[in-house]
Order: sequence, then C-alpha cells, then structure tokens
Amino acid sequence: MSVDQTVKQPDAQVGPATGTQQDPNAVFTAWLANFEPAVVNRDLTSLKHILAPHVWWRDLVALDWQMSSHNGPSDVCTFVGASPEAVVSVQFDDGLPPVLTSPTPDMAWIEGFFRFETATTRGRGHARLVEGVDGQWQAWTILTEGSELIDRPLAVRHRRPRPSGHATETPWHHARAALTAHDRKDPDVLIIGGAQNGLGLATTLGLMGVDALVVEKTATVGDVWRDRYESLVLHAPVYSDHLPHFPFPDSWPVYTPARKFANWLENYSESMELNVWTGTEVVSAAFDETAQHWTVVTQSEAGERTLRPTHLVVATGTSSVPLVPDIPGREDFKGTVIHSSEHKTGLGWDDRDVVVIGAGTSAHDVIEDFYHGGARVTMIQRGPTYVLSRDVGNKILFESAYSEDSPPLDYADLQADSIPWPLLLDMAVAQTEAIAEGDREILDGLEAAGFATCMGDPRMGERSGLMSFGCRPGGPGGYYVNVGASELIIERKVAIRSGVGLHHFEADGVVLTDGTRVSADLVVLATGFLDMRESSRKYLGSEVVDRTDAFYGIDDTRNERGLIFQPSGYPHLWYAGGGVIEVRRYGRFLALQIAAQLSGLVG
Repeated sequence: MSVDQTVKQPDAQVGPATGTQQDPNAVFTAWLANFEPAVVNRDLTSLKHILAPHVWWRDLVALDWQMSSHNGPSDVCTFVGASPEAVVSVQFDDGLPPVLTSPTPDMAWIEGFFRFETATTRGRGHARLVEGVDGQWQAWTILTEGSELIDRPLAVRHRRPRPSGHATETPWHHARAALTAHDRKDPDVLIIGGAQNGLGLATTLGLMGVDALVVEKTATVGDVWRDRYESLVLHAPVYSDHLPHFPFPDSWPVYTPARKFANWLENYSESMELNVWTGTEVVSAAFDETAQHWTVVTQSEAGERTLRPTHLVVATGTSSVPLVPDIPGREDFKGTVIHSSEHKTGLGWDDRDVVVIGAGTSAHDVIEDFYHGGARVTMIQRGPTYVLSRDVGNKILFESAYSEDSPPLDYADLQADSIPWPLLLDMAVAQTEAIAEGDREILDGLEAAGFATCMGDPRMGERSGLMSFGCRPGGPGGYYVNVGASELIIERKVAIRSGVGLHHFEADGVVLTDGTRVSADLVVLATGFLDMRESSRKYLGSEVVDRTDAFYGIDDTRNERGLIFQPSGYPHLWYAGGGVIEVRRYGRFLALQIAAQLSGLVG
C-alpha cells in the first residue's frame, strides 16, 4: 500500500511540511543515534522522548514471538520494557537512503531503514519521523521484524549448499527420493495444502533447516489453480506477487493467467526441493499433549500412513471447500446447478438462460464468461459490492511500492509491513475515495443499472474503506476488481436483480425473495467458501477448532488479523492463508515462530 497517496485522516496527525529543507539522511541518523541506546538499555524515558504522541510500533516476531502493534508512547514503552526479547544492537541500513515524503503542502515525514539484533534474532526495521511543533523529529511509525534466527540462519547466498561430489556422499536424487517417499521419517512440520501458502511456508522452513512435509489432495502441484475456470487471471500485478526466494523472470506478464501460475507453482516446488505428497488427504489429526506432537492419519494411492509431526499447519486456502446453501426445490429443477468452483468455461450455453447467484469476484468472472459464450445472463445481488477498476485501483494501491520502478522488493515489503492494520484501515478511507473518483464513470453507470456498490464492508462501517474487505471477520471477500464485467452490467448486456436473494427453485427457473421469477437453464452458485478454520473441522474435530481464535477480524489485543500466521490458540496448530503477496510478506513470520519453538526459544 502507498502511504504517500493516502494520508488524509485526522488520526495520522502527520507533521507540517516545515522540515522540507532538512537533510533526510542527517535527520534519520540523528534520530537513530538516540533510538539505539534507548532500546538497547530499555531506557523508556529516553525512548518516550523520541516518539510522537500518535506513534505506532509494529513488531513482527522480533521482540515478541508473535505479530502485534502498539499505539501511543505509553503502550509502546510498556511493550518494549516487557518484551521477552531485547534489542542488543542497531545499525543504520543505507541500502535505500532515507527520503523526505511530502504528499501535500502541509504534510511531510522522513523515513528510513535500520537493522538490529536480539540475543536470538537478526532483524530489519523501518521508521517514519515527523517534525513536532518544537522542531524535534519523532517517530510516527516504527517497524521491527525478525528476518532469521541466529541459530537457524537461512541457507542462502554464502550459506547455500555445497555438494562435494565425493563417492561417499549420498547422491542428490537419492536424498530427495528419501524425503518424499511414503515411508519417510516423521517431519518436524506437516503442512496441509500445497498451493502458494503451503509451498511458500515450506520453502522458508526448509531454508531454516526445518523438515517440512506438504500434503496436497489434488494430483499435481498447482492443480488448485489449474482446475479453476479457464479465463481466470490474477488481479494483482507481478511486481507484488513474487514467491519467497523465487522471483518471477523480468519477462513475466503483468497479470498472470491462472494456469501459468499453476505451472509456476509446480516449478517452484521442484526448484526449491520441497517435500510434497500429492493425491493425499488428511483423514484425522489429534494432538498428544503429553508427548507434544500430533498424530495425523493420511490416505493416498500408496495407502494409509500415520505421521507424528511436532507442528501442524492448515494452509488449504480461502477457496478450498465450497459453501453450497440448501435451497428448497432444487430436486424439482430440470436444469443444471453448479457451484462457481465447478465452472470451467462459458462456451456451450449460447441462447440459454444462466442465473448467477452472488456478486463477488467469482460471480463477475462467471457472468462475463457466459455472456461471451452467448448465454442470456442474470446476476442476483443480495447486498452491495465494492467495485474498483484494475487500472485505477492498482495504480493507487501498488504503483509507488510495487512497480517496474519501485524500490527493491525487500525494502518495498518493509515499507508495506510498517503500517499496522488499524492505521491501514484509517488510511484506506482516503485511498478508497481517491479510487472512487478515478472510477466515477463506472460507479455511476453501475448505480444507474441497478447494481448496488459500497465504500467498505457494511459490518465495519458504510465507508470503512477497501482494506476492510481484507480483514473482515470470516475472511476476505465482498469486492470485485473490474476487468470487464462491470461494463456488461452498465450496458445492460447482463441483467441485474439487486437487493434480493434466492428463495427457491421451480422446474424451469428460480423464485427470488421478493417473489419474482427468473427463467434458468443453469444456476451458478457463486456463494463463496468455508473459511479454513471451519473446513478444518473435518479432520481436527470441533473440540480442537473451538479452542482456536476467530478467523480474520482485527484482534483488539494484538491489533492484527485473527488466526492466520499467528498462534492459533491451540498448541502447535497454525493457519496460513491469504493472497499471493501475503505468502511472501507474512509466511516467513509463521516460519520464525515455528522454528523458534522447535529450537526451544519459546514455549
């Protein structure tokens, strides 16, 4: 997210641009010179002196073995003073020099990067400084995030493997075969789900020397994307979607076709030497609190296997188990009913009636598919949808941080990570308004066509902003990144029934909740999916799942999203999920937490 394009809200209280003549490097290094002794010595009086009244400190598995954000000098100082890990050194990071940012004439800040160490962890940091009324520069935002454990450094660059080639060394292909064999030893970590989240986590764990095994129910790595509808293309640009330790080549398309991404995941799995069992389902999983390990039963063509990993990670994604409502009269309907997850192509339905239930991303892609396949299409929209165009939205969302000319990826990620969720939600209100202005013609056209739009998730406020859809309770959804379907609605090429739902089926159509009838040969239920927490009940059981935290929503203690990439609330059980960008940005923090427990650094 681009901070300089969004700060307009009063909570930011970003200082006036009186410091625009200051040397950013001199200001930042002077502040860092005061910051280092304050945090190293836990001198909270001195630390409070260099914090702005509205300061946010976000810590991502560096000083505390979880992700948390703290607001205000008192809360920040309490956190730093009580954190289980203490900073022992701080160094200026000149890989990307400090810069002065002034998005408006009356607003400015200076931001820069630093590195630090604790007794257990090497980390990286970022700070934004604002000038107070007394001319002193103080921190508005501070980020400390763990990069690697000192006792488990990442096996990259100077620490990469060095096969000897000696006859006494086990040949590479034999060693790989032993780690993927059905009778292999029990892994340290078992990851359920072999798409981007599971593979990305396994990569980072493997580079830390942790033995991780991924089990994937489909036949081939990437099938979860390969088996989606043929027209599917990722909506986020390539610049933000690189997988951990495996960037796309410079010739990669800006927006990745789903099947191309599926092939990339398969390539990723092979190149990063991940241990994956495909065609494998988890039958049951139970935790032995005495032995402190899981007993997991898996089933595949090779037979049943019981594994006893120390940690279990659910990484099945937010589109794993379809949510199919039980609608009266379905057995009487003479047409076809499918869930959107079963949709492949819109061809073959020309001159027939297709009704799509739902108005999120999948529903829009489906109506576009069927319209171009020659069908008569009606969309049933129960509640409002947030709509943004891909070009306008991505320009504001990604351009300054993730583009052809953006900073190096590791620095761009630090800048993005530095904004805590509560502050991000505040900023997103202005960002959402800016996108809406750029999309005014589309939004007005949708309204005129009878399609209901919104400026935020209704459960979080009518104008809560676009980021509310990325943290709303129960998981992401409720939005559409327009790549063509909105124009079909505006031009009345697709019929819209808004403010109503599906009441029941009849022999040759559906009846809506307002009593009106719509003819249908095919009904597509674009009704979403169970979240990972709910879908994991199948093998974990309710006794375990009921002890875990809520899925998404903002935790009012840690100020982070609930459940994912965090301690779940149940011992040695974790959940990993989200968009491709989150695999790289947040998966590494989950890997750090697991590795720290395996190393005995934290209970």
